[in-house]
Amino acid sequence: AEATLLGLTPEALHRETFEAVAALVLALAVIQPLVIVCEDLHWADPSSLQLVEKLLPLTVSAPLLLLLVLRHDDDIANAFLQRIARQFGDRFQQVNLEPLSSAASQRLLQNLLEVGELPAGLARLILSKTEGNAFFLEEVLRSLIDEGVIKFCDGKAKFCQEVQTVNVPDTVHGVLASRIDRLPAAEKNVLQTAAVLGRVFDEKLLVSVVTRETGRNGLRDSLEDLVSREFLRHHTVEGEPDDFHRNAYIFKHALTHEVSYQSLLLARRKDLHRRAAEAIEELWKPKLDEQAAALGQHFAKAELPTKAVEYLKRAGDRAASSYANEEAIGFYRQALEQIKLAGERDDSGSFRIGAGELRERAGDLLQLIGKQEEARDSYASALAEIENEELAKVRVSTARLYRKIAKTHETQHNCDEALRQYDRAEVTLGASNKFSSADWAELIETRLGRIWAHYFNQALEKMVSELDELRGAVELHGTSRQRADFLHHEVLTRFRRERFVVSDETLALALRGLELRQQDGDILSLGHSHFSTGLARICRFEPNEAKTQLQAALIAAERTGDLILLSRSLNYLVMVERVRQNANAAGRAVKRLLPLVTREKMTDYIGVARATLGWIAWCAGDKTTAGAEAKAALEVWAEGVPYPFKWTALWPLIAIAIECKDVSAAAKYSQQLLDPPQQQLPPELAARVAEIIKAHKSAQEKEALEIAGHAVQLARELKYL
Repeated sequence: AEATLLGLTPEALHRETFEAVAALVLALAVIQPLVIVCEDLHWADPSSLQLVEKLLPLTVSAPLLLLLVLRHDDDIANAFLQRIARQFGDRFQQVNLEPLSSAASQRLLQNLLEVGELPAGLARLILSKTEGNAFFLEEVLRSLIDEGVIKFCDGKAKFCQEVQTVNVPDTVHGVLASRIDRLPAAEKNVLQTAAVLGRVFDEKLLVSVVTRETGRNGLRDSLEDLVSREFLRHHTVEGEPDDFHRNAYIFKHALTHEVSYQSLLLARRKDLHRRAAEAIEELWKPKLDEQAAALGQHFAKAELPTKAVEYLKRAGDRAASSYANEEAIGFYRQALEQIKLAGERDDSGSFRIGAGELRERAGDLLQLIGKQEEARDSYASALAEIENEELAKVRVSTARLYRKIAKTHETQHNCDEALRQYDRAEVTLGASNKFSSADWAELIETRLGRIWAHYFNQALEKMVSELDELRGAVELHGTSRQRADFLHHEVLTRFRRERFVVSDETLALALRGLELRQQDGDILSLGHSHFSTGLARICRFEPNEAKTQLQAALIAAERTGDLILLSRSLNYLVMVERVRQNANAAGRAVKRLLPLVTREKMTDYIGVARATLGWIAWCAGDKTTAGAEAKAALEVWAEGVPYPFKWTALWPLIAIAIECKDVSAAAKYSQQLLDPPQQQLPPELAARVAEIIKAHKSAQEKEALEIAGHAVQLARELKYL
């Protein structure tokens, strides 16, 4: 099994882990109804939230309840809840937990102390201080027990102090701080040291840190005392491959951990973080990459920025390799903060290039997940880090950053600015007569990027010219991946030339590119080839074959977090269901597509979603909604670059116009079907559309309506309507 895991790529391991967890949960739910409680979701990392999202669809087919507990004031967790509420509205229920009532608080007090009645004054004091906060109430009781105000005799509570002399802090933090201060010195030291290690910590690591500081070895008695005082709980993890996590503990509550940590003086806190990092380096020596994030945090809090940068960068790279993109960006940004601190102590400039590399890596991930403006800013900051370096040393890096800035513009269809940035990249590279392999690789990437910009600008002649000029360089100097990319761009050019009536030759070229990328094995590039092949299939009105390819592209997008590939795949999966004439499936597909593309302001795909909603309404006989949605699609498309599949909105509008005997509207929409940027209609259908326009211009209204009726019928037969 271990050998199999070692053979998996990071993205495959990420996928297989999620699949395995989902399969386990499903199997358990089949045996008996299952409830999974996810506490403190506001502290979950993005990967954990992704795993929860992976499990949500299981609730449709299995007796499974996911109970998600979080603070109401956390933005990230709330955004997560809103997203799943949209996706699973009929299965989602939100319950807001209010403070306990006075009566409920009193019952809790009685249950905790196992007494029938509390002294009235003490009950009033506790209830007034805790204000319905159950955890606060428990901690007040623990504090009173610690102080000896409450003692237990024969299992019953006894009150040993006048109520008037009892002091209860005003906040739960105050109560916890008071309890910690009253601990014996040995137990207090253990608790504070454990707090440095995190809310969950391992006994072996704790012993190592305490031994480094005090020379003390045996901590079991102190730990068990802290458990009995309800500061800690046992948190044993079974089935670990080694015994490192066999004896773990967890702070009873996040606030207990927080207050224990805050009770440390800053100097000792820094020292303990350093000792913790050194202990981890020793205990985990063969597997430091697994602990890179913890090491980076400890060294950062120990104010040792050079070591912190080393491990935070490793943590970022490790997260990025498994497409945990948000985590990776976070680690890179933390590393940049540490570089800034290191630079303040070392003005030699030795950290600048390292900062540039980190900003570029963060930019790559931001671009991948669709945050184009943030990516652009990150690339610009990377350029600023190296602008004072000798150009010969950073020439290729500078050109690469200009190219990546261009890509962010091109992705947003700001193609003129993209082309200006591509020009800057080429000028930076200089003349090709002295090019190294790195220079050639960068030039090829830049030229391929230009083809994409020309594609969105509908500049077919420029696409052809770029391909012709680049062909020789790719054959002589391109990598295997770049040769596959070149083939992909050739397919794009053919799409434009053929007006999206994809020939057998173009389809064969797309399939050849897919084969090359399958050999290369890069999941992201392969996903884009699946997409272009799926697009070729849907342009040929081969929906079943298209669906296979587009679903493969969608899987790649979900695994890697590529927002552009995700939106493109979802968009054309909507069109697949449209061509298959499956209104219910199309509606489900739109439900997933529309929130995403609306949030990201992707006008092309918003238009497709609205057009499809119009078609669904038309199928249901709702002409009013159908017309409104189809017209909304045309309005959205008018805001961006010309979209070639406007027929998705135009055919329902033509059908409605005929039903209303509005020849003028039918002719107007028919004319738009024939505009050059649009996918070319089959000859017979195009001829009928042209006849509608001609008859209308000749004022032959009756004949125009008759021709339009035949055209609509043919459009239905050909799956356009």
